[in-house]
Amino acid sequence: MKLFLAICLLVTQLSAKQADINILNELQGTVNSIADKSSKAFLYMEISHINKGKTQAIPITGLLMDKKGHLATLYLDQKRFVSCSVWIDEQEYKASYLYSDKFKGFTILKLDSEAPIDKLTPAVFGDPTLLKNGEFLVSVTPTNADFGQVPFVNLCSVAGTLESNRDLIYVNGISNHRAAGSSPVGMPFLNLDGKVVGIYVGNGVIMSDSFEKGCRKLLEKVEKGEDLNDPSDVPWDGFSYKVINQDFSEAMNVSQQSILVTRVIDESPAAEAGLRAGDIITSIDNKPFTRKGRPILSQARKLLDAEIGRECPITFERNGKEKTGVIKFIKKPSPDSISVDELGLTINDITPLDFYSYRLHRKSGVLVSAIEKGSPAATSTYFGRPLISPGDIILEIDHQTISNIHDLRKIINEIRLSKKSEVLIKLLDGSVSKFVSLNTAIGQKTKKADK
Repeated sequence: MKLFLAICLLVTQLSAKQADINILNELQGTVNSIADKSSKAFLYMEISHINKGKTQAIPITGLLMDKKGHLATLYLDQKRFVSCSVWIDEQEYKASYLYSDKFKGFTILKLDSEAPIDKLTPAVFGDPTLLKNGEFLVSVTPTNADFGQVPFVNLCSVAGTLESNRDLIYVNGISNHRAAGSSPVGMPFLNLDGKVVGIYVGNGVIMSDSFEKGCRKLLEKVEKGEDLNDPSDVPWDGFSYKVINQDFSEAMNVSQQSILVTRVIDESPAAEAGLRAGDIITSIDNKPFTRKGRPILSQARKLLDAEIGRECPITFERNGKEKTGVIKFIKKPSPDSISVDELGLTINDITPLDFYSYRLHRKSGVLVSAIEKGSPAATSTYFGRPLISPGDIILEIDHQTISNIHDLRKIINEIRLSKKSEVLIKLLDGSVSKFVSLNTAIGQKTKKADK
């Protein structure tokens, strides 16, 4: 009887062990399948860029976004960019620079026409906000021709996520493997469905949803032939907000499942919707905030990342009374500006946005937004400190009051006709007013010397 029981126990243990082996084999097969199917979407690239006056090459991963050869990677400074080489089937091809978005952290490149794009497959993205702690992820790192372009594959797991101003994924078992011929920076992390949910940035993993959304929007502009460098082509609502902590919630008797409006810019979509500083927003786009899942700040930021022209209903409270409004997202306004070559200044009308952005103390006058190198404004200094700086407000020129760009144009025309070499300017630097005299001849000599 004892022998029979021992045999049964041994058979049970062997069966359990075989079951475990089967599970591991199944997991291994899944990982291999993900790597095989997705590897055609991730390419080894080398970016030549200028660093401290020298040209250097850095390995980085590129993600194919479409069948037209557009590649997405992490943010690259266009001023430092020299060239990009891409390897496909152990052959080297070139990719040209299209655009970078520093805020969303991406760059778009375009493969040259000789590249065999038909052999590649665009990357597929998933929703990283659905990730759960302990969930398996697979990283696929492209390698160069020295490794036969066989990708490095790594099985990891989610330790946790942080969704705030920068949505992060904390990963167990991450391997940087900074071996020669690998490009860990920019490498994707995929869920077990083979969809990209995270991107390695060199010191951690960011969620891919904001990255992908920014890339898709840009590619839509490429498709329509629109200007990629239009700085105003971003949705704008015109207000700022913050989360409500427990102390504020208890003191003001408001729910933490809401956000506090801290600033509303005049003539903005938020102002048109009826919002004021101090209002409590409880829902956006008919979606109430919830303490489950995403943090409140992340929920608000995602809901307010809208398309230009879209109308977004909001519900908010003021003095205990519920109110509603609609925010219509518009392009970020650009002020009327002129370039005064004689002085080396770019000058704008003061918009409500400028008033808050520069923390100005008055709304009349004109704003100095840029100073040309080598100009009278740049070379007129006091112990090495420029007499005029971006953010200063010009109140008068040669004792003539300036309230707006129209006044400035009139006075500048008079200066041009009279060919004056000395121009007296009254400025507001913060809350302090001062007079500055610019010698236009100094700037002219400096410009000649520069040539």
